Amino acid sequence: LSRIIPLSCIPTAMPSENIRQLTISNLSERVFSITQLETYAQCPFKYFMQYLLHTKAWQLYPEDNTALTKGNFFHKIAEEFMQLYLKRPLPTMDAAQSDLKHIFDRLFDGVITENTYTWQLERNKTYGLLLKWLRTEWAAFGSYRPYKVEWAFGRGTVPVTIGNIRLEGKIDRIDTDGSHLRLTDYKLGNFPNAKGFFENTIDLQMPVYMIIAQQLLNQPVTYCNYYSFRKGSLGEYINTTQADYNYERIYEYIHDVLSKIMQRMAQGDFQPTVNPGCPYCDYLNICRADASAAAE
Repeated sequence: LSRIIPLSCIPTAMPSENIRQLTISNLSERVFSITQLETYAQCPFKYFMQYLLHTKAWQLYPEDNTALTKGNFFHKIAEEFMQLYLKRPLPTMDAAQSDLKHIFDRLFDGVITENTYTWQLERNKTYGLLLKWLRTEWAAFGSYRPYKVEWAFGRGTVPVTIGNIRLEGKIDRIDTDGSHLRLTDYKLGNFPNAKGFFENTIDLQMPVYMIIAQQLLNQPVTYCNYYSFRKGSLGEYINTTQADYNYERIYEYIHDVLSKIMQRMAQGDFQPTVNPGCPYCDYLNICRADASAAAE
């Protein structure tokens, strides 16, 4: 990419009026995904390259999508499995395991046609991770029951805003006990740490999902959890029964964070930001994060 776009054309502060116009055109009408907003919060320059210029890194070798494929596979099984219980009581663990095995066999065999020793090991490992997920979820349900899966909001559905910022997204699962909601997002690997929640302006997903679900479904959200398939663990990210995590404070905080992002975009602020993801960034070779930091 650096061979196509000269470094001299990518200033650190980006004061160009043309760039500002590119940014603010239809800004009030633009629909943002949570991923886009988190990308800007992490590094405005990466957002600029990825979502405004729509550039993609050139791959010397075919891209390895193993993690993405696995993540989609786990999501698909969880979606189909939980859909079975949206309108009926939870079964016994034995019956649930039987349902899970039926879905797993159909989806796994539909993707993998080889019957090698390696794939058999992969099959057993994957199913073992799913069994652990099932047992963990079953133990945690309590009075809650599956309510919605892969629930989409925003573009093409009901318009959703926080302040004047239009949003779109999809929540993996929403449970209800009849009067309260609990949200769950699936991750293949690590999930964000809730410690220092109100000092973290990058992990926006769960608090935004909480606000949207409560707005549209007219039930208060009590818990927001992450589940890691690889770790086999369920992590509580938001618990609104705790005084510090009440809805009003979370809404005010997120509204403030998103408003500041919009203000910076409108000003054409796309300076690169040094962060832990820098070594893995597609735009590392054309980034001037070090120069930007030195200028400050």
